[in-house]
Order: sequence, then structure tokens, then C-alpha cells
Amino acid sequence: MQNTTYTQAVATVIATYAKLIANAAYDSVAEASNSYNIDDNCYKIQYILNASANYTNVHMLAQHCLNAAADTAVCECMYNSLMQYAHT
Repeated sequence: MQNTTYTQAVATVIATYAKLIANAAYDSVAEASNSYNIDDNCYKIQYILNASANYTNVHMLAQHCLNAAADTAVCECMYNSLMQYAHT
């Protein structure tokens, strides 16, 4: 089982991406030609969720995210979101 601080940090980052998806859903459906980064945010959630089981601290997970097979902006976004919690 993961430590509580690590689990809370990862869950908070995932919840943030989920909230971004929820906020963009209506506009994405209304304007079928624009996904408002829903795909990127789904990728971030899945990637962080899968990778989180392999690490025990936020800093290591954030570093791992920089090597994801995704657009550089997506990787850096995951890194920056996680690093907000690296020293808590």
C-alpha cells in the first residue's frame, strides 16, 4: 500500500484532470470539431494512474512522466502538476 501523502498527491492531480474534462465536455460536444484537450487529459489520467503503482514518491513519478510517449507539452504538464506536491 502507498503512503498517504503520495496517494493524496497523485489522487489530487488525477482529480484536477478529471475536473478539466468535466468542464470542457459541454463545449466539446457542442463544437464537435474541438476536443478542448479532453483526449490529452484522459491520457494524463491513465498514464499517471498506471505509473503511480511503480513509485513511492511524487518526485520520482513526475520525473517518469517526462519520458512518456506523448507530446512534450503533455509530459511537462504532468510533471509540473505533480511537482506542486513533491515537497509535501
